[in-house]
Amino acid sequence: MNNPCSGLKDSPVLFEPSDLRLIEQALSFHPDLEMAVYLTKLAKTRLCFPVSNIKELAIALETDNQQVCCRDRVLYWKDMKKFIKSQMFPILNEYDFLSKVYMALCIGAEYHHHERRFMELRRDCH
Repeated sequence: MNNPCSGLKDSPVLFEPSDLRLIEQALSFHPDLEMAVYLTKLAKTRLCFPVSNIKELAIALETDNQQVCCRDRVLYWKDMKKFIKSQMFPILNEYDFLSKVYMALCIGAEYHHHERRFMELRRDCH
């Protein structure tokens, strides 16, 4: 049986520069992934890979106001440092950076979700 997509898997480029608007819209549906992509864009201009530890990452990514803004979302460096685990190092390249920062953002989102839930339960008990 012939696979109708078999010819597509050999195509080296899935997206063209003209697809940028579509990709941006798709990323906006998932704020953590959008932030991870934006941080990767910043990291490409500020980091030399591999990154061995959190100190190297902090030196490269910290800003004067200690935050990064992406659309209407603010990420504070002090919060990000909580969720970038030592096991994530070394960070070998920009693709590794993207996956590990995305993982850290997901860990942070889960942590904050449970924190909010705990506060709601605590409030309901009083």
